[in-house]
Amino acid sequence: MKKVLLILSVVMLFFSFSGFALALTWDYAIDINPNVSITNDNAVPDPSNWYQLNLPNWYNSNYVTAFWIDMYGSDDDSSNTIDIWRKLGDASAEAKKIVGFDVNTRPFILRLDLMDMDLFYNYKKSDNTWTGYVDTGKDLENITLGDFDSLSSFLIGYACHFTYDKTQLHIEQAPVPEPATMFLLGSGLIGLAGYGRKKFFKK
Repeated sequence: MKKVLLILSVVMLFFSFSGFALALTWDYAIDINPNVSITNDNAVPDPSNWYQLNLPNWYNSNYVTAFWIDMYGSDDDSSNTIDIWRKLGDASAEAKKIVGFDVNTRPFILRLDLMDMDLFYNYKKSDNTWTGYVDTGKDLENITLGDFDSLSSFLIGYACHFTYDKTQLHIEQAPVPEPATMFLLGSGLIGLAGYGRKKFFKK
């Protein structure tokens, strides 16, 4: 009977820790119309320059370990900044500017990293290699990890004069402990504790 208790406890602990070890990853890209020429002189992006990004149903800001939004583009022919905006929800949601940055004519990627709330810049050099992501020194505004907790999707918009290619979302999250997993863990620990206590008092 004691051996059965020990085996059951170990099995419960194994399955509970297996549940904790499975990290979650989400990659979503929107590039329905790549190589779009964005020529927007308005303060807010034109209706055609908003792009919807879907969120995973498991999203929970308390467990997020990585969250960034990459915008791919090229041919910035303006001295004005490329302004990035957001709408938390559908097209009727309030538009707020996140950040603005002036790039150059080479292909580039602007990365909004919500973990440290910074904007990173990566561009293609003349030898067709990439510089790697460099901190622009620009902080993100009007957006937090918690903003997405109750959403299934959101919109990102762009304003300036450049060629837009695509937007890509990447999220990594530690698994949220489920009640069943917590029950298995607790039962396994109690079983091992009871087994150890019996052995201790027998000495």
